[in-house]
Formats: sequence, C-alpha cells, structure tokens
Amino acid sequence: LAHHRALRSRCTCPSSLRPCKHVLALLALWSDGVVPDCDPEHVPAAVREWCATIPDVSSRLAASPSSPSSDGTAADRSESPIADLAPADAAAADESAPRTGPEHLRPERVARMQGGLDELLRWIDDAIRSGLARPEYRDPATFEALSARLVDAQLGGLANRVRRIRLSSAPDAHDELLAEIVTWHLLASAGLERDLLDDDLRDAVDIALGWQVRQADVLASPAETDEWVVMGRSDRREDRIDVRRTWVRGDTSGRWAVLLSFAASDGGLDDTYPVGTRWPADLHRYPGRGASRALVGRVHGPVSTPAAPLPGVTLDDACREIGAAVCAEPWVERVPVHVRAAVGKVEGRWCLTDATGSLPLAPDAVRVSGVGVLLACASDGAVDLTAEWTSLGIVPLAVHLPDRVVDIGPTTARSGAGMASR
Repeated sequence: LAHHRALRSRCTCPSSLRPCKHVLALLALWSDGVVPDCDPEHVPAAVREWCATIPDVSSRLAASPSSPSSDGTAADRSESPIADLAPADAAAADESAPRTGPEHLRPERVARMQGGLDELLRWIDDAIRSGLARPEYRDPATFEALSARLVDAQLGGLANRVRRIRLSSAPDAHDELLAEIVTWHLLASAGLERDLLDDDLRDAVDIALGWQVRQADVLASPAETDEWVVMGRSDRREDRIDVRRTWVRGDTSGRWAVLLSFAASDGGLDDTYPVGTRWPADLHRYPGRGASRALVGRVHGPVSTPAAPLPGVTLDDACREIGAAVCAEPWVERVPVHVRAAVGKVEGRWCLTDATGSLPLAPDAVRVSGVGVLLACASDGAVDLTAEWTSLGIVPLAVHLPDRVVDIGPTTARSGAGMASR
C-alpha cells in the first residue's frame, strides 16, 4: 500500500484530469494481472529518463545495464515502444536530422502540425464531456498549458489564439469559451483535411494555424497598384508584443488591406503612414481567401492628406460586408468597416445607429476609445466612421470629418495616447 500511495503517472494526452483515463485503464489491466512486470534491465529509455527525476525510483534503476553509458550518451530511443508518445522529444530529434531542402521540410512540418491538431481535438472532446463550467477553465494556466502543446507542434498562430482567451467571472462566461472552442475545432478539423481544400482556403488555414510566409515570397507576388487611404489604426498588446494594425483602403478598387507593425520592449511601432493620409503605391497581399494582410512594395509618390473623406456605408451594408468576410474565413477575428452612423444608447448599451439598425460597441472600446470623443465628433448627427468588427462588438478607430480625421483607435502603454487629428 505504501508503494501505491506514491504512484506517479504521466501521459501525453491533453486531458485536464489527473490521472487520465489511459492511466486508469492501464491500472485496471494491471490489477487483473494482464500487464506483466517490467524487467529492470529492459526499461525503455524514455521511461528511464522520466524515472530519473523521481528520487525513490531512480535509485532502483541506477545499477541497471540499460542506464546511460559512461560517455554520457543515452540509449537509442528509437527502440523504445513509447518513443512515439513523446511529441516534444520526437520534435527535438527531428530538428537534428539532416535536410536536403525545403521540399523535405514541409511534409515533416505538416505531420507535426497534424499531431498537434489531433491532441487539440481530444482536449476539446474532453472539455465538452466534462463541462465548460469547471473551475479550471477560468484559470489562465489551463490555456497556457494547452498553448504550449500547440507551440511544440509548431502551431504558433493557433497557440496565440488559445493563449489570449481570458474568461470573466460572469455566470455565463462559459458561453464565450464555447464560442471560441467552436473556432478552434473548425481550424483543427480544416487543418487535418487541408489536402481536400482549394488552394486559397488551404493557404488561409495554414496561415491561421501558424505557417509563416516569407516576406520575399509575398513581395514576389503580383502587385496591386492604387491610391491607398489610411482609414484607421488599432494597437494591441499580444503575448508581450505590441501589434499595430493599420487599415488602408484603395481609392479606386475600394479593397481593404492591413499593414502590421510589431514592437518589443525596446522598439517602437511604425508611424510611416498616419491615419488620414494617402499615398500611391504597390501592395502585395499574403495568400489566403480574405487576403487582407499586405506588404508595401514600390511607392509611386509622397504621402499626402486626402482632399475629402471617403463616404461611409449604412450599417446594413456593413453587416453584408462582415458576413462575406466571415463566410470566406469563419475564424476571422476582425473585419474593417467604414460606415456613416450616429452614436447612441440602445437598451443601455452604447451603439452605432442609423435608419437601417444598430451595432453595439465592444466593452473595451467604451473604455479605450472614449465614447466622449465619439459624441463630440457626432454632436450634429451621423459621421463617417472607420471601425473594426469583432465578436464582442464594434471598435471605433477613426472619425472622418470634412476638415480633419480624428484618430481614436485603441492604444497600448508604448504606442501613445492616440486621439490625433489630421
């Protein structure tokens, strides 16, 4: 009994329960005498390395002939029947293997990503089965651990999305988690079936999961030449890095694009294209269905101030644009819109309103952007306003007045106070 009280277990499954069902099943088989005792001389290397971290077990294995050799090298792990159950160790082994070119890297990377997606789907099944109201789902550490597993599988984009979720203390907060889990499940399922998707959708899925596209490849793609108007800016703190999204729109084509800028603790965000300016240039878009992210290529003229603001659409038309973007990429987190609307309260919540309906402001937008500035700019009625649609509501970015543009986009501690006028 004393030995069994000190029982320790480890499993590579993503279950939040300890011990998990796999350990319990193995114990049940062992109690029925189905699992034979392990010969200390034939302990797999992976098990030996783990047991070495447990003081009361490592002393019993120290004298075994299978222990690491005197030159400090460990036993060949490829002979271990559970070597395939250690994704992190297998990934490390793969990194040291020689590669002859990118064509050998991609299938290997895809296989590793698919293993991580399988784990995520099992985690989701376990979470739904146990219930989303459990206390651990309000603990950020739960999602940090899940995110770390996705990072090990080289799913950085999906890992960042998992890490960012923070549930409130409201009784129905698990509804928010359920909505996000649906998106995780959709992305994971699409990633596992990527070979069945068309090229644009497959590229969009790959980028959302974390596949990096080289800037040189993007700049080598066909250019889209237009007079680009800087419609709005949004700064956010994501995973200890400041991210600036600068939304631009083609004066002729009317197409949206976003320019991303990143800043760590010792850097600043790019201010090359202030809100309310325009410049003629070539944009090169990243692959994907939405294809909103872009890089600036050749610039054909100086940055200037537009003579007149672009007219905004109705909220009904804006909802159609949002719906089309969500249909193209259901996991999209932000969609830019340029509307003409007034600011008011509907059922106690601040909203943008016009004759066709209303759209609520996001809770953070009420604090960060300042409803007071919106009310001051829209004191005479409807105004032209650039905003981001999110699942939590509308985030105002800039008010386009006849004589100036007022930048009211969200800011971070390093990006400044915003509220700039041009």
